[in-house]
Amino acid sequence: GRLDDGPERQQRELALLVSLGQASIASRGYGNVKTVEIFDRARRLVQELGDTPLRFPAYYGVWAAHHVRAEMPEALARASEFLEIALRQNDDSHSMMARRLLGTSQAMRAITSKNPGRSTIPNAIRRWRFGSATSPASASSATARSTSGAWASPIRLHG
Repeated sequence: GRLDDGPERQQRELALLVSLGQASIASRGYGNVKTVEIFDRARRLVQELGDTPLRFPAYYGVWAAHHVRAEMPEALARASEFLEIALRQNDDSHSMMARRLLGTSQAMRAITSKNPGRSTIPNAIRRWRFGSATSPASASSATARSTSGAWASPIRLHG
């Protein structure tokens, strides 16, 4: 039967959009207009739903699409949102990943701009604690386990 408009239907739609977005990346590429539209819709659903396990894959998809298209203001905004949410949830693995996204976007902006600003990459490195649960190897392993690896493989952090 048909689901009523509500959280259960939205959660299912979000799961489908994240899967469809991954398929669109594989078939069309990160920067394709359809890929961007799919992940933008997923992000809007996340904002309506609030806390959901698919929040980070949706935000990553939006960030990656804008980053690949060199739309730095949008990529920076999405990376900042990603970091804000990860910090608010006290999520070490996603906060490290968000810092990488933000630093990557800032580096790209520096390459394409005369006013590069301050990079987050040195800040992320300073926060590194060798042998801790938040090292890149354990962060990417935890991320891959928590998301079944569907979105973690292209963004693995290497030590």
